[in-house]
Amino acid sequence: MAMDKLLVQLRDAFALKDLGPLHYYLGIEVTSCPSGGLLLRQSKYAKELIHKAGLKNCKPSSTPMATTKKVGSSCW
Repeated sequence: MAMDKLLVQLRDAFALKDLGPLHYYLGIEVTSCPSGGLLLRQSKYAKELIHKAGLKNCKPSSTPMATTKKVGSSCW
């Protein structure tokens, strides 16, 4: 009810078009969950960035830095 009232008020003030359920917005994929929540992902956006950067054939890594290197407290 409140949502319908809000949409009527917005339509009176602005030109609105109902595009249906949200699927993709500003690089974020939106999926409705059966529990009623939303799942937000950026995998499509990340793949596009990798492709644009020419890194499509690079070896994947589960972490952005080496896990075997020891980090010391000494300065250069």
